[in-house]
Amino acid sequence: MLKKFSAPMEPYQRLEQEFGEFVRRKNMVACSSGTAALHLALQSLNLPTGGQVIVPEFTNIACARACTLAGLKPVFVDCGNDLLIDVSKIPDAITALTVAIMPVHIYGRHCNMEAIRNLSDRYGFYVIEDCSEYHGGDLGDTISDAYCWSFYKNKIIAGEEGGMVSFKRESAAYLARDIRNLGQTNRHDFLHAPFSHNYRLSNLHAEPILKSLSDVERNLEQRRQTAEQIQKSLSHPIQSGIEFMPDREVNWVYDIRVPGLDAAAIVKELNEQGLDARQAFKPMSEQDEYRGHYRHLNAYVRSRDTFYVPLDPQRTHISTAAIQRAVRNQQPKPNTRTMWD
Repeated sequence: MLKKFSAPMEPYQRLEQEFGEFVRRKNMVACSSGTAALHLALQSLNLPTGGQVIVPEFTNIACARACTLAGLKPVFVDCGNDLLIDVSKIPDAITALTVAIMPVHIYGRHCNMEAIRNLSDRYGFYVIEDCSEYHGGDLGDTISDAYCWSFYKNKIIAGEEGGMVSFKRESAAYLARDIRNLGQTNRHDFLHAPFSHNYRLSNLHAEPILKSLSDVERNLEQRRQTAEQIQKSLSHPIQSGIEFMPDREVNWVYDIRVPGLDAAAIVKELNEQGLDARQAFKPMSEQDEYRGHYRHLNAYVRSRDTFYVPLDPQRTHISTAAIQRAVRNQQPKPNTRTMWD
């Protein structure tokens, strides 16, 4: 009689288990990227074609594109001064066609999920949280319908590329595993679920993510210390022209606002000195494929006067003196107009 052996878990399966334990969520589905995670989440909830998904104006374009790929229409809502979706503006975006909302925890800050879930309970739409910039943050005890993460190389828990989805319902996770595998079921009968994709996470990509996950506590602590050092250095003495952003629950990047100044020019100067800095997201309504009215948006103003520096302990060289110098160089000269005049 042949003895039955249970196959050892493959690296991508270990990642599903260990990352699920880390974030205290179940029904984990590993996939090839953060964009794939968002798309999988939307498809696996069986949302009706043409339904509307409320998406922040201030976010990565992957959020809007995932909706489009799933046959859904993104409806954009402006941000508050903390760059997170402005909860007070969400009710105006809700229609009879609203099927979901996609709050995004921008730059390590946590959205007002209590208010968002209250709206979802009232109007009956799904909640899909984008946690790509919120690794290690407290997600709370109430469970959303889906959570999505990216493991791209600039994230806190990272490899070269990869993604993960957690579902509230096991049935949605089961469907997502089929969809990520070209719709091939465990029966291997070559009858494929429609509208499925090759979104598998390779073991080769899973292994460095597992290694990064094993070191996450030290990583988070180093990022916290670096953020504190930047804050202290920039505020002693207080540099005219710099406005500190609200605290971050997770220190993914350190964002800085320079009201009335050109953040793009500051980033350009820092980059020319070999310092890693980036501009903020542009509004979704400013993107060619989702073009609409955007110049009145808070997201538009923030996209012009906000920039950030990374906090990755392996890759980051930050000179607060250079930041202060670049900000001073953008200060308007006497009797000159600012970029907002």
